[in-house]
Amino acid sequence: MLPEKRKEPEESEGGRGGFEVRVIGGGTSSSPVAGGNGLEIGFNIGGSNRGRAEPSDSDDPVVRLEAPPEAQPARLKATSDVGPAVPRVSSRRDKERDAHKWTIWMAAGSCLLAILAVGWKITSRRAGEKPKEVAQELAEAPVPLDPVTAERNYLFDNFGTLSVEAQQLLERYAAAKNAGEALPLIRNSSALADRFTSAWQPWGATPAFSRSVGLEPGVEETSPQPAIFIRGAAGDARPFAFYFVRESGKLRIDWEASEGRGDLTIADLESGSGAVDATVRANISPANYFTVAFPESSFRSYQLSDLGDHHGIWAFAPIESEAARILTRNLNEDSLILAEGASSRATLKITRRTVDGANFFLITDLLHNGWVSP
Repeated sequence: MLPEKRKEPEESEGGRGGFEVRVIGGGTSSSPVAGGNGLEIGFNIGGSNRGRAEPSDSDDPVVRLEAPPEAQPARLKATSDVGPAVPRVSSRRDKERDAHKWTIWMAAGSCLLAILAVGWKITSRRAGEKPKEVAQELAEAPVPLDPVTAERNYLFDNFGTLSVEAQQLLERYAAAKNAGEALPLIRNSSALADRFTSAWQPWGATPAFSRSVGLEPGVEETSPQPAIFIRGAAGDARPFAFYFVRESGKLRIDWEASEGRGDLTIADLESGSGAVDATVRANISPANYFTVAFPESSFRSYQLSDLGDHHGIWAFAPIESEAARILTRNLNEDSLILAEGASSRATLKITRRTVDGANFFLITDLLHNGWVSP
């Protein structure tokens, strides 16, 4: 059917204009059933009749909305059955909390990156400066002393105590009644036991030391092995010079240096003992004695003597030999070995040469200055 034109209701006293609502295409209207559940909906706006709208003569049906069946009343549960209520957290608060966490992590990450960057920068700078610093430290570091210099410094620094200890040791040595008592007092006693026992002699002077000469202690600097020395004279005026070397931290008498002994003594050589590269300790001084077998053009001449100058021999060194060069250098540069009108101690090797029945000796090597060997 076609839509109908709206009808204007009559104005009633005190009333207002109104309109009716009808459903297009419906059937005939029906009245609600008394006591039923049906509900008729209609609008009467502005009519004078404020009551229920009268059914219309129109064939259009009235739409009725059925009320749902009466719902069962809700059954309450005890809190013991359902448990405590869980508080509802706002989703907005969750988002704010997550954002706060992200802010903290981002800040921590930024700090970590900054620390790593600074550490890398410092490491790089130090790595670049390290060679320079190491070079500077090496340049400023004190040069370690060689063992000889270190030992010499020790003797000087502790000279007062060591000189007293050396004098006491010498007194015990002079008082020894046999070689067995004296052997423990000497340096390298195990290796020299046989030689020392066969060569040892009692001190043989009373008093042991000359009161008029006295004892003169000092530090031996000429030899390659620093030592304490004591010079003096025995009670019978026999001069001596004893050397004391530290062995295992304690002073011991260097018997070979003190007695001027080597493989042979000057007295042994003077008496005709054979020698082939024999080690000898001697006072050495320049000489002008030459022979046809040892001419001045080819050799240098020296006189060798023992400690007291009681025994002596003539010795020669070829001009081109290493021994002659060393002796010449010492004489010309520092006068440690050869000084005009004086003598100095040296440890050397010599070989005997017999010419026309006379014994001469050829210097084959100069081991070192002084009599104290390393």
